[in-house]
Amino acid sequence: MATEVLPPAPNAGQLGRFGGVGPSLFTGAAQQQIALFTIQTRDLKVPISLSYHSSGVKVDELASRTGLGWVLNFGGVINRTVYDVPDEFGTFKSPPTSFNNRVPTLYNYLKTAVQSDYTGQDTQPDVFNFNFNGISGKFILDSIKHPILIDESNLKIEPAFSGTTWNFKITDGNGTQYFFGGSQATENTKTYTAGGTTCGKTYGSPIPTAWYLNKIKSAKGDSIVFKYTPINYFYSSAVSESLTRTPNTGAGASCPGTQTTCETLSNDIVCGLSLSTQGVALAEVDFDQGKVTIDNISRADVNGDVLISNINVYKSASTTVLKQFSLAYIYSNSGTNYVSNRYIGGSEKVRPFLQSVVEKDAGSVAAQKYLFSYDDINGLPPRLSFAQDHYGYFNGKNNTIFVPPADDPYIQGMFPAFMGDRSPDSAYAKKGLLTKIVYPTGGSDSLVYEPHKGLVTVAIPPPNKNVSQTVTGAGIRSAVTASTTSSVILKKAGGVFTLYCEGLGGSGTYDTLHQFAEAEVDDAATGSRLLYLKALPFETKTGNVELDPGQTYTIKVTAYGSVIAGNARLTYADGDVTYEQQLGQFGGMRIAKVITLDPAQNNTAIKRFYYAPLSNLSAHSSNTVIDAASILYYKDYKSITNCETFCTYKQGSSSSLYNLFVYDGDNVVYDSVIEGFGNNFENGGIEHLFTVRADIPAHIAMGNDVKGAPLSNIGWDNGHETNTNYFKRNGAGYLYSRKIYNHFVNDSRAKETHYGYVITNEYTIEHNPIASTDYDQFDVLQYNINSNWVYKDSTRTTEYDAQQNIISSHLEVNRYDNPKHFNLTRSQITKSNGQLLTTLTTYPQDYTTSTTFINNLVTNHVLDVPVETVSYRQNADGINTNIISGVLRTYKPDGKGLVDSVYGIKTVNLIPLVSFKFSNAGFGVLPITGTAGAYAKSASYELRLNSISYDGFGNLTEQRVENGPFISYRWGYNSTYPIAKAANAEPNEFYYEGFEESTASGVTTGTGHTGVKYTTNPLVTWTKPNTRSFVISYWYRSGTGAWQFRKEQTYVGPNFTMSGGDSFDDIRICPADAQINSFTFDPMLGVTSSTDGKSETTYYEYDSFQRLMNVKDKDGNIVKHTDYHYSGQ
Repeated sequence: MATEVLPPAPNAGQLGRFGGVGPSLFTGAAQQQIALFTIQTRDLKVPISLSYHSSGVKVDELASRTGLGWVLNFGGVINRTVYDVPDEFGTFKSPPTSFNNRVPTLYNYLKTAVQSDYTGQDTQPDVFNFNFNGISGKFILDSIKHPILIDESNLKIEPAFSGTTWNFKITDGNGTQYFFGGSQATENTKTYTAGGTTCGKTYGSPIPTAWYLNKIKSAKGDSIVFKYTPINYFYSSAVSESLTRTPNTGAGASCPGTQTTCETLSNDIVCGLSLSTQGVALAEVDFDQGKVTIDNISRADVNGDVLISNINVYKSASTTVLKQFSLAYIYSNSGTNYVSNRYIGGSEKVRPFLQSVVEKDAGSVAAQKYLFSYDDINGLPPRLSFAQDHYGYFNGKNNTIFVPPADDPYIQGMFPAFMGDRSPDSAYAKKGLLTKIVYPTGGSDSLVYEPHKGLVTVAIPPPNKNVSQTVTGAGIRSAVTASTTSSVILKKAGGVFTLYCEGLGGSGTYDTLHQFAEAEVDDAATGSRLLYLKALPFETKTGNVELDPGQTYTIKVTAYGSVIAGNARLTYADGDVTYEQQLGQFGGMRIAKVITLDPAQNNTAIKRFYYAPLSNLSAHSSNTVIDAASILYYKDYKSITNCETFCTYKQGSSSSLYNLFVYDGDNVVYDSVIEGFGNNFENGGIEHLFTVRADIPAHIAMGNDVKGAPLSNIGWDNGHETNTNYFKRNGAGYLYSRKIYNHFVNDSRAKETHYGYVITNEYTIEHNPIASTDYDQFDVLQYNINSNWVYKDSTRTTEYDAQQNIISSHLEVNRYDNPKHFNLTRSQITKSNGQLLTTLTTYPQDYTTSTTFINNLVTNHVLDVPVETVSYRQNADGINTNIISGVLRTYKPDGKGLVDSVYGIKTVNLIPLVSFKFSNAGFGVLPITGTAGAYAKSASYELRLNSISYDGFGNLTEQRVENGPFISYRWGYNSTYPIAKAANAEPNEFYYEGFEESTASGVTTGTGHTGVKYTTNPLVTWTKPNTRSFVISYWYRSGTGAWQFRKEQTYVGPNFTMSGGDSFDDIRICPADAQINSFTFDPMLGVTSSTDGKSETTYYEYDSFQRLMNVKDKDGNIVKHTDYHYSGQ
């Protein structure tokens, strides 16, 4: 079949859609996308859109340049998270073979790792994230700086850190190159910490952290260029708090140095992290038909940064805006509420929210307007406030301490009584969320939220034990003593010892010098006193005492005088904290319901979402991490004195020791989500089942755990939808109409595992020679970085009737046979009769390097073009293979992916495999999986399409169906659009001139027969290429009269003088047995006229917003008209 390059008639401009907002089903987060404009060139397409995604406003969250929760999808970026030393500065060194073998090489490795600066030993690969033009993913650099994709594909990534034009180049499977960074499109960041030397590592010199897309270039040479303006901004990004207390200290022996005993610590350190960025802002995007510019305005929440105010679209060389998208914002203001630390200033109290998006035409007339509403934005706290739950969402608590209480009473007894309340609260977590979108038509979507619910891990403290003793004194001031001994302490505990001195003589005057009570707690085994209290009449004294497991303790109380009674009580929690799961809330919100209003139909539609199995909609299907505070926030901290006495402290932190976002960045996900149409499934529903697989904590190779360590990414199939089942309500139950089951595989042929090592030390000690204890200072965590090749390898679709009988079952199996190009090679369908129908496709890398066109395709990374596509049928057991059809393509030798010839199987009958040869396999056999073979065309093929030619831009100029006529094309408007198609004529055998790009004498701008130009010069000069009989036709006009058609006349050439008028247009010369179709365009808008081989013209008119308005026939009569009605118009 010949390639179709002609434009279709334009469709009516799409009204702003509504009813499209909803959750990301796996996470419940709200999401919506609004399409704005698409840049389109000969080979490239770059859409511009706005996307919203949020499950709640995180307190420290910074708004993008399009407002909180929104992001502009335009261009692209590679950004990175720097771990340890920036990859381009450091040298990655693998550790010794074992962390258990304490030898000097291991010690030197660990010592160098913790002392490394910007250019030292690097033990952790940085993680690079990319997102551009609908392509996203992650990669790392291995020890030789070779990129390793986390999710394998045939993207080719090339780093060049020292380059000035670009620093990264990514080439996709079509050979399209994306260039990132360079001197004008790289963002550098340095960090500042405040609060003390323990507030973490800083990057005092600017480190490259983002490389923006600066150019796209297609395999055929088409390009789009992105330009940026430099911008410097500064902001505070996070705040944290740590509390350190002294549970037990030891005294060291006499030795040199100033510190010979452990220091008693009671520290409260609040750290602030700030970022200074030498950044860039997208300013202009240039392409062959025009440009897009970005207008920015300053923002109140980030000093020096901007918000996008306008997106302007221009035609090429025009200074007048073709269309404009204006973005307006509203700021929230938290005022003086929830100001809990010194790092909160004026800029942290405000946040920008996108309020509206308005599309305007060249005359600045507003047409399409989107309006956005949010939940109580002024109820939000300032950024960096302590009013956060465990996951960072707003919880409405006026915390003065950011660290939550410990579950263990013994640990909590060392810290202040009023710790931070980090529990989630949905009444506050929903503030700032998008609640309504009003679309240009006046229709709207209203979003209703609910908290994430599920089984929450709750700490149950052990019961308190009390040991009491009371005694009354004698005489005027005589002492009476009584004592009692506790049971054996089971677990280390913090005891609270209370003494009350009761005055038995009423309210009279007491001799406080001689009449009082005293009490003490003694070690029952040694008799040593641990705590002593003294109280005067009517006075209560309290003290804390540390109780060790396996010990017993004696309480001794003494009262002086008969009017004094001493009441002493030792209270302690003896036992372990236990945990149980209870129904509760997690951090963030999820979509519960979307209410869609359609004013045109006066209709309201409801879509509900149930995060539960269909069999029990009141249950919960959530998955989350454990949230027990003592496990997540408290650890032991060690230091050492000059005398090598180890000092152990208890430290509480505001940030979790473990990563709470183990589901690829999410803290809550769902394995079952039910989508209901109607308030009670009146219009049916869809059951969605997902695979849940969490990433896991790093392996502790030495010492203790380290806060904030990266996870090992084992969750390769996390979030994949395995079942999609359609059903209708049937009384109290449900009837399925269709079930779709998807199976995913992690293909080991492309799997790689790399490792990162987190290495820290809490203290420093070194003997000469190195002692075994010197290794104890180090904590080492090893985490896996897995590179996976994941794809869907089968889909089964089953249809059911109303009685739930199976109507049909359809299995499609997909095979990816070659891990070099990662493309689908075999698609197999199992029919109901058991027969297997397979379509096999080969690609350039399925062949050896013995053919020029294949070699050049591989060299240019044009890997996705199919070479051979064959369909064959087999029995259910995979034998008796018969070829049904096949297509074989060859390509031009320039490596651009331009088709040269197309072959098809020459018979309509089935061909047994034994009589057929695949182009990369031996005769009579199927291609061997993953094995490249020499290219050779089977004799079963015959030529179907040849004589294919292209111009310098890769536009098709000629093709011929075998034994059929030549079809030729002429391109215009900077070689972007096809302006003429000639059937039964080669490119040199036809002439067409519509004057739209002509600068010849006599060419005039005005109302042509088609387009906006015509000529007043009646002379046509064109030399016939051969002896075929040629004819000429044209349109003419006298003065301002109507355009008239001059029918075909014999053309002898080389000159011809047109007659009938003083203006001429749409001149055609071609062989008498050929036909020409011609077209005019308004670039960046669409086709404006289409004239067929009989010279009958259809005209297309657009309004000022580039939407199709009228379709007119050859006489100018309107045959179709479209009105666009928007709210308020």
